[in-house]
Amino acid sequence: MAVINSIQIKQGILSIGSNPLISYPRGFQGSVSFLFNNPIAYDIEINVTRVSNGTTVQLYALSLDPGDTVNVTELFLFPGDSIAVVTSVAGTSYQMSFSSVPFAKIP
Repeated sequence: MAVINSIQIKQGILSIGSNPLISYPRGFQGSVSFLFNNPIAYDIEINVTRVSNGTTVQLYALSLDPGDTVNVTELFLFPGDSIAVVTSVAGTSYQMSFSSVPFAKIP
């Protein structure tokens, strides 16, 4: 049976501080990509929490100039994994594209 991998897009504005953006439900895995932008200087941090071992890992911590756009591509998440983004100023916009497929353990 073939599984069609659909891509979904979500966009919005981040609040100052931590912003949980996605958590994969049990039974699904997939990849996530982001674009971030702010017309003023800003700091951004991307954290992934892995449910399999209960750890949170900081993937990126960047200090950006006014108008800089960050493209974060192909972060792979397993069932229960989540991503939170921390930003230092209001008005940081994001666009997130993500796909999901049923989780399949590799024998």
